Amino acid sequence: MADFDVSTWSTILAPAATPRDIVMRAATEASKILRDPAMTSRLADIGLLVDGRSPGGTATFLRTEVEGWAG
Repeated sequence: MADFDVSTWSTILAPAATPRDIVMRAATEASKILRDPAMTSRLADIGLLVDGRSPGGTATFLRTEVEGWAG
């Protein structure tokens, strides 16, 4: 299966009815933490890469993952 690609990932999710300003604040604060050089270095030390998608980018990624694995 040459085209088989599997990776693990983690994200922060909130209920669908969460107000946009709260979602954006959480995303902004998480992004600040993940962009901190000490955090980036620590995560790299344990083999993790920071992607840092926006909430919209994460939603698109999740839809693509669900569709791909539903197959």
